[in-house]
Amino acid sequence: MTNIRRWAGRSQANETRVDISAIYQQCILLLGEQAVGVNFWLASDYQHLTLPNLLLDQLLINSMTNAVQQGATDIMLRCQAEEHDGKQWLVLYLSDDAGGFDQAQLKAQHLPENLPSQYAAQSTKAGGLGLGLMICQRLCKSLRGMMQLNNIDTEHEIEQFYQVMSSEQHRFKRSLNGRIQLLQTNANYQLSNTVGAQISFYLPLSLANNDEKL
Repeated sequence: MTNIRRWAGRSQANETRVDISAIYQQCILLLGEQAVGVNFWLASDYQHLTLPNLLLDQLLINSMTNAVQQGATDIMLRCQAEEHDGKQWLVLYLSDDAGGFDQAQLKAQHLPENLPSQYAAQSTKAGGLGLGLMICQRLCKSLRGMMQLNNIDTEHEIEQFYQVMSSEQHRFKRSLNGRIQLLQTNANYQLSNTVGAQISFYLPLSLANNDEKL
């Protein structure tokens, strides 16, 4: 944990071109047995992003860990270019069907950064924002982006998923022997809960400008 906090606090000068699907699958494997029985969805208008080394890995694994710990049976990653407050962003939406954030977690995202040192320990407990999500928030700000937490209607998110106009629509599962299985997406698929949590990462659109949109 100390190494992660040190890594998150330093400047990440080395940028690399990363494959979104490959990093997502890698994070599924890193979850280990926690990922068994969970459906992982991906819909993206972009195949690659140019980011500081390991940054996408950190954003995804922290968010996905938070989702599985809350009991998610479906985790969805949707990547699109969208307008927000009059500016174009590249937005990564990481959603689940675990019932949503509680009010304490939603309020915690608006707390100032200069919190007392003991807050990080408190935030790892139920009701806090969580140290992993605090790291994600800081990483987004290092790129002049932002992170938002919201509760969503999961059926609506599935509809949004199928509306992504790209060939990058997949559903994955991790098998007991540690392999990724590619499954068919089904427009009639039912999620286990109608309320879910969504973490939105708003990143500069220039991170995808060197890539052809799918």
